[in-house]
Amino acid sequence: NSVIDRLETAQFLADDGDPDAWQQAVAQAVSELRAGDAIEAARNEARTFLRRAEESLHALPDNVYRHSMHGLCEYVVQRTQ
Repeated sequence: NSVIDRLETAQFLADDGDPDAWQQAVAQAVSELRAGDAIEAARNEARTFLRRAEESLHALPDNVYRHSMHGLCEYVVQRTQ
C-alpha cells in the first residue's frame, strides 16, 4: 500500500467512528518520512532553487530590495532545517 492509500483508508475509518486510525496512519507516515531520505532530498532541491534564485537576483540592481529577496530565500531554506 502506498502512503496515500493508507491515509485514505484511515480517513474512511475515522469518518466511520475510528479517530485513532487517522492518528496512527499519520504517525506512521511521519515516521517513514523521517526514516527515509525524502526530507534531505527536499532540502537539497530547495538549496538548488536558492542558488538559481540568487543567480537570477544578480540581474537586479544591488539595493535593499534585492538583499531582502535574497534574505527571504535563505530564510525559507533555513527554516526547513
